[in-house]
Amino acid sequence: MSMNKILFVVFLTILISCGYKKAEKDKYPEIPLLLLNSYSKLQIDSLPFDATYLKSSSHYYYALGRKDSANYDINYLIIFNKNFKIINKIIADIYFYTVDKNETIFILDKDNNIYKYKYPWLLRENIQKIQTDKMRDSIENKNIEPLKTKIKQNSTFNTYTYIDSLLTEVIKSKIQPGLQCGFTLGYNSKFLVLIYKDREYSISDFDNSDIEKKFGVPKCQTNAKELEEINKNLVLFDKAILGNNSSGNHFVSSFHQYGYDYFHLKIGNDSTNFKYVNNNLILRNLVQLEYPLNDKILLKEKQNEKIYLVKFKK
Repeated sequence: MSMNKILFVVFLTILISCGYKKAEKDKYPEIPLLLLNSYSKLQIDSLPFDATYLKSSSHYYYALGRKDSANYDINYLIIFNKNFKIINKIIADIYFYTVDKNETIFILDKDNNIYKYKYPWLLRENIQKIQTDKMRDSIENKNIEPLKTKIKQNSTFNTYTYIDSLLTEVIKSKIQPGLQCGFTLGYNSKFLVLIYKDREYSISDFDNSDIEKKFGVPKCQTNAKELEEINKNLVLFDKAILGNNSSGNHFVSSFHQYGYDYFHLKIGNDSTNFKYVNNNLILRNLVQLEYPLNDKILLKEKQNEKIYLVKFKK
């Protein structure tokens, strides 16, 4: 075998080991390409929010939106009925939100203020804060000498955990009567909301890891949840590799394939096949989300978090 052939085999082996795959032709040239802004058989409506923030309750959908798509700040919350018709819009700088079983919306804003909107979401009500930082400082000041003694007796003594346990007892003595349930609010459970029959309180900078254990009450039942992927009506039946994209540096490279995903879509008695451009065939980008109406489905593009409401044209 000549040196050129040997080098070619070595080069080809390296490419294959890095994930390179041979390109192929369109397997189904007769199947039309799906463009999510135009397709002859389907009515495709793009919804005005990112899928990242979409939640569903028993009767409504909730989604967060931005005034400026280039700005990451959340500026409003939209409430839809099950046909995705807008029925209300709450203007606020929102960091996190949740919805309880009565469709009451609890919002945490960028300045760590917590407030609520009770159905039908017309009035904003502020949630009173329990100032744990001042309580913690007071407890520490009162226990300086006992803490010094405990640290001398045990070098591994955890001062924060000890102060936290004392703080829990103080808070329990103040809030326990009438407390019904509690829940955390925030991506890292930084805030705790305590629910009573006629009022609420919020606590920040507090260990919220076990509401039931610390306060003897259950976690509140929340109503809104993220939509699950079901792909019941949207079936991926084949793929075609049109080429390879590389990533890495001069020393280490890897390849992933781009090309067509081929789908069969069926809604009721209507069906169609289409192909969809996928920039990374290793991952499925176009998926179906759960939706309660039989004549429409929800599609999501994972790469850009876009949501589409789709039905067949009549």
